[in-house]
Amino acid sequence: MDDVSCNGNEESLGECQHQWGSHNCDRATETVGVTCLIDVVDEDHPECFTLDSGADYRGTVSQTISGLTCQAWNEQTPHRHGFLPDSFPGFGLGDHNYCRSLGRARAPWCFTTDPETEYEYCSVGQIQSNCRNPVSPECYITPNGSDYRGFASTTVTGMNCVNWLDSTFVHPFTPEDFPNQGLGDHNYCRNVNSQKAPWCISPNPHSETHWEFCDVAPPCHLATERSR
Repeated sequence: MDDVSCNGNEESLGECQHQWGSHNCDRATETVGVTCLIDVVDEDHPECFTLDSGADYRGTVSQTISGLTCQAWNEQTPHRHGFLPDSFPGFGLGDHNYCRSLGRARAPWCFTTDPETEYEYCSVGQIQSNCRNPVSPECYITPNGSDYRGFASTTVTGMNCVNWLDSTFVHPFTPEDFPNQGLGDHNYCRNVNSQKAPWCISPNPHSETHWEFCDVAPPCHLATERSR
């Protein structure tokens, strides 16, 4: 079996378009298998990924481990290939040359612009377990909401949260010192220091700690159970 192309709706591999009787599948990029994906992890931090293979990586690294520039996925020079966006929907391919993981690859990779080197793996960082965004931004999994990336911006006492970058309120919780925690130029509730729930800086003059817990929904699985 060779030149296999599937659209994702087939019930068996044999239903995919393919050539039968001969093959040249002696390279890592031409083996075939079935992969089920969660398409997007964290839109605020696309460099973040959770799967061992990096199949959910949607970042912008475009160089290989040896420093070669990646070839765009929708181009066929210098290397012809069958990994096209229309043939592999849901894998993050497109009009770009960012590293992606598809096929039976063990990590994100790309075709290179070097005619002598067809493809190489990329260095895209490490797996992070707290960057999931499984259903919607308001949905989170961890009991204390450390993975909450929603838009709640009101405390339990009804105060509007302070922007994390507002220098009027001195605190150590900056995006630079707490990367990948969802902080930024906004006032959305987050849990960056293992509190029992998402919280934010509060302008409440009666708050001795200058922060308060937020009024956010329960974790996704608890919300689902309560709605049954």
